[in-house]
Amino acid sequence: MTIKLSKTKDTEWKGTGFGSNAASWVVKGAEHIAINGGGSGFWYAIEDGKRIASGSTRREVLDCLAYKRPELIA
Repeated sequence: MTIKLSKTKDTEWKGTGFGSNAASWVVKGAEHIAINGGGSGFWYAIEDGKRIASGSTRREVLDCLAYKRPELIA
């Protein structure tokens, strides 16, 4: 079992030499929890403006979030 996500914003290409912005996600069933790719390759879970989990990959953030908030597991 895992936490299900819904995409809220697609990956955005900023142009040659500028790179791209990662897609944004929310937890399905708890849309107030956002999963965002921050700068320098880190990902964060944000709830009501407060960081509740972080990791170097989206998978790490979801694993951390599943440990802290098992009720989110679908």
